[in-house]
Amino acid sequence: MTGEKVLLARAKKGELAAFESIVTTYENRVFSLALRSTGSEADAADITQEVFLRLWKGIKDFRGDSSLSTWLYRVCANLCVDL
Repeated sequence: MTGEKVLLARAKKGELAAFESIVTTYENRVFSLALRSTGSEADAADITQEVFLRLWKGIKDFRGDSSLSTWLYRVCANLCVDL
């Protein structure tokens, strides 16, 4: 099992430290994507926060059909379009 899958499994069980590790791993990349899409640091920060909020709320339903990074980037891109 890859490191990402281990973190996901732990986070799905409610382990906050595992979720924090996921956030730490991906937050800069998600923020960069949001910033490139919106051109606004404030909007990018809000979108980044919303991406990880959605992950926290829906992590138990994440099936892993795609990689976590793909899912995060798709959520981010959709939020940017919605903005």
